[in-house]
Amino acid sequence: MSESLLDPSDTFATLCTTVGLDVRLRKALSRLGYVRPTLVQSRSLPLAVTSGRDLLVRARTGSGKTLAYLLPLVHKILALKSDGVAGSNRNGDDDDDDDDDDDDAVTGETRRYGGMLGIVPDGILGAFRCRGGVDELAIGPRRGLMRLCIEEGATVLAAWFFGTTDMLTVVQDPFGIMEWASRKMQAGMMGFYGRWGMPVPRRIPVSLCVAPYKCQKMDNPTKEDVEMVHNAVYGGLNKIYNEQKIYAGYPDRTLHIS
Repeated sequence: MSESLLDPSDTFATLCTTVGLDVRLRKALSRLGYVRPTLVQSRSLPLAVTSGRDLLVRARTGSGKTLAYLLPLVHKILALKSDGVAGSNRNGDDDDDDDDDDDDAVTGETRRYGGMLGIVPDGILGAFRCRGGVDELAIGPRRGLMRLCIEEGATVLAAWFFGTTDMLTVVQDPFGIMEWASRKMQAGMMGFYGRWGMPVPRRIPVSLCVAPYKCQKMDNPTKEDVEMVHNAVYGGLNKIYNEQKIYAGYPDRTLHIS
């Protein structure tokens, strides 16, 4: 039924042209292999980008809702960044100021527009792989996020919340069937429990460690550039994790980034 409602001529390239979606997003989508929007994306994106109104959208899990709401959000941030902010122009090029001026511009932009985006890079996979005494950050071969950060010259704040993995216990499947099903269906198929054996989070103190990294802006970063930034960002997170875990109350815990 949903396929019959889709216009076969709709592509992300045509959507970018018809609704004015930022060309950098179109390039990023093309690199990540996105060609045609799903039904929820093709119906909601034109309204979200052009109407300036809030939308309430309902669709099944795995239908592409996340991309449908993130694209207009990132589009808005890019538009605000290009709208006369110090250190940027309409083409997204930075002025040739020193590092201090760049940091001031980023700070001022964040205060003025709230230009900060939080992303969970490992999705549900890390939840399956966390085990006693080990926190897992499952990134895999994906590097699209780091590439975007380099192209935008972003300041990356890699962070870990101590205590969150202790709030609920994920039922581990020794055969990996639940993990396989979750990845196949693009939805979390897992059991979990907390207080009283119910899905109620335990009362656990939560503390945060942050490893900042300022990306050098490049229009066309190579694979080597992207890998270098990836290692710097997550290597910095691992370092600050090990330095601060004793103060968070987890002296014997380790962070495994895979």
